[in-house]
Amino acid sequence: MMREDVIGLWKQRVKDYWNEAIRYLRLIANSGFLFTIYILIILGSYYYSLFLDWLPDTFPTVLFFALVIGFLLTKSPVRTFVKQADIVFLLPLEAKLDRYFRASIVYTMVFQAFTLVLVMIVLSPMYFQRIAGERYSFLGILLILLAVKFWNITVSWEEQRLQSERSRAMHKWLRLAVNISFALLVFEQAPMIYLLVLAVVMLALTLVYYRHLKRMHSVKWEHLIEVEERMLMSFYRMANSFTDVPHLKAKVKQRAWLSAFTHLIPFRQQSTFQYLFFKSFIRSNDYLGIYVRLLFIAGLLIYLLPSGYMQLFIFALFLYMSGLQLSTLWNHYTTKLWIDLYPLPLEARKQSFSFVVFILLLCKSVILTLVALLTSGAITNLIMFIVVGVGFSYFYGYKLVHRRKKYA
Repeated sequence: MMREDVIGLWKQRVKDYWNEAIRYLRLIANSGFLFTIYILIILGSYYYSLFLDWLPDTFPTVLFFALVIGFLLTKSPVRTFVKQADIVFLLPLEAKLDRYFRASIVYTMVFQAFTLVLVMIVLSPMYFQRIAGERYSFLGILLILLAVKFWNITVSWEEQRLQSERSRAMHKWLRLAVNISFALLVFEQAPMIYLLVLAVVMLALTLVYYRHLKRMHSVKWEHLIEVEERMLMSFYRMANSFTDVPHLKAKVKQRAWLSAFTHLIPFRQQSTFQYLFFKSFIRSNDYLGIYVRLLFIAGLLIYLLPSGYMQLFIFALFLYMSGLQLSTLWNHYTTKLWIDLYPLPLEARKQSFSFVVFILLLCKSVILTLVALLTSGAITNLIMFIVVGVGFSYFYGYKLVHRRKKYA
């Protein structure tokens, strides 16, 4: 295989991925999710300034920045776009794939640099209020962190050659310690000589240790494929919260302590789909995990916001987001032919699905109402939360959830 063929293969795989990803992103945009994010950005920008004014002077801002940025610098998985069949077809050509993997490293750097810059922009108000000094400008710090990020991606790629998962984890922890130390020096506005010393150490590790690692170990194709599939499944799980993703390989966990609640469902033919939908929600991370995360974020915002209409708005907004996420539960058995063998009409399945969505939204409404009750004991607020929670849960579960759905 010629070098031009190698880079052409990489470009074709990137193109195929983005053609598919853009289709899912369009469906997510059409679901109303972007409008929700837009509203949250507006609210967040307003309350962010209030949060900074509330933050006590004793808050360890530098340590906070060092931990957050250190984690972002250390987490540097390389997106290679390798496939299962590459073990057979590309393994003999491993020596000629340098350009392929270099292109993957550059691609990874572009997207992870964007994430790092975005996080720094979000944290910039706190930086200028608590950290900003005369030695390093914000732009200078950003350029330094991008250089360190590139180093992390480069050496992280070489660490993938290690056979043992324990060895890879140990290297990652060591890099985390180096990155946190580097970030501490940067945000403490330490003299440049300290940064140069640490930079020399990092360069020496690259030229001596990691170059030796590259010579001694070959590419671990099984591990690269596992990492690639893990990153691909992360995107699919996110997209599956808004639309059906046939490529998704769902991870199922027993969760016996939660599954016990399904025994409360009456043992009768009409309850078949209620049982199935509840079991799928409990055992699949694609539903329960996102449900819990949205509940936690909503509860935290309601607890921090002053009591009143803003709490109620966040309450309704997150109920709607949860409704969007739960709507995809209908597609969980779309490709399972044995479901069609049940002697139950489609209407019974729709009613069971509506009941499940209604109950799950109602449970979330109750929990968030209790959180709101902790911040304010006003009866009027409690009544508003109950009315909105019950009303929205019923309306979404029995009306909105079936909108735009095509039933066979």
